[in-house]
Amino acid sequence: MPAVVENDDPRAGEIPTPDEFVPFAQELHAESDRGMALSGTAYLDDRLGKLIQSYLTTDTKDVRLIWDATAPLGTFSARIAMTHALGLISQKERDELNMLRKVRNLFAHNFKQKMDDPVVVSTMGNFRELTNVTWSDMATLLDVEFAETPRDRFFHAVMRLAHQLDVRKYVIDDEGLRLEPIDWHDHYF
Repeated sequence: MPAVVENDDPRAGEIPTPDEFVPFAQELHAESDRGMALSGTAYLDDRLGKLIQSYLTTDTKDVRLIWDATAPLGTFSARIAMTHALGLISQKERDELNMLRKVRNLFAHNFKQKMDDPVVVSTMGNFRELTNVTWSDMATLLDVEFAETPRDRFFHAVMRLAHQLDVRKYVIDDEGLRLEPIDWHDHYF
């Protein structure tokens, strides 16, 4: 197993707090159903890419594997799979991200799609509570009312997962948990 090295990333020390999410969350909450599905999952996709980058590499050539248009880790699906394979997200989180991705695809291919449509509701199934952030915490933070609607469940899942991903990125950066490449020549030849 690769060893971890100290990380001198200048972003270390900037732990995300729920308050940092308020502007994005308020804008997302005001979006149409389609805007929420597309923007919310794009935000998670970006968070996954940044988490992978923090964990794996600072090499600009390697970073292209994540951010280039045709990169192997350039899709939401690939980033979900990679973060799970690396142990950065749990199986439940992977399943929830994939469910959100499937909902996003419904909206991407049908501009009249609505959150309360039976196919969307069926695709969403039951969201899992993954963090200690409750509905009332989120409602208080954003000064909004939440109902047990598919739209509010989708919104809450996006915000919970975004927070989890940013906290993990912070821990990787702050504690220097970036992987160190193995020097195969010195160790095995």
